[in-house]
Amino acid sequence: MKYKVTVSIPDKATAGTAGAQYIKIKGTNGETDELQCNGDFTVNDKDVTCTVESSDDIGHYECVLWRTAGTDDWSFTKVIKLLQLLMFIKGGFELFIQYNNI
Repeated sequence: MKYKVTVSIPDKATAGTAGAQYIKIKGTNGETDELQCNGDFTVNDKDVTCTVESSDDIGHYECVLWRTAGTDDWSFTKVIKLLQLLMFIKGGFELFIQYNNI
């Protein structure tokens, strides 16, 4: 399962971070392993999106646990959206269906 996560970083000088970002997605049937969320989190006053993938069946989304590996003053104001991307492979083609869970 692929998940696309978007966060909103506020407009302040110390909001961005160069530290690695990690998430766990919790659901009704469990949670994913910790997944690295690759995106440009050094920006200020922007929305940043990353896509992560997990084979874990977590059921319906409940929440996102976020961890930063850096020691700088990173902050975000909200998780704007979490999209669950279902991938079906048929005849060599990939079809992605998006579910907006937030």
